[in-house]
Amino acid sequence: MADIQFEEEQQQQRPLMQPERKPFFVRLVLATGVVSTEKAAEYVLLGIAVFGLCLAAIVLWEVSLSSSTPIAKPLPNQHPQQYPARYYQPGGATVPIHGT
Repeated sequence: MADIQFEEEQQQQRPLMQPERKPFFVRLVLATGVVSTEKAAEYVLLGIAVFGLCLAAIVLWEVSLSSSTPIAKPLPNQHPQQYPARYYQPGGATVPIHGT
């Protein structure tokens, strides 16, 4: 049998490991000079996120407590003279009649 030889292709070499790039907001916090390590910058960002969530919850809670008027008030059946006649049928039922 004949000797068969295969030419081996050179395996692609991995490029040299580049230093890991820090996330944008971590770099932003580090640029302020308030903290000097990446871990501390992450904790600062975590604190900002928690503070923002607490602030949003407090604002939503206060708004929901301060709004004493309901979104939709039902029409009262006792005083039909206050509303146009087209919204009432005989007997005091409140049914809007469209097109009039």
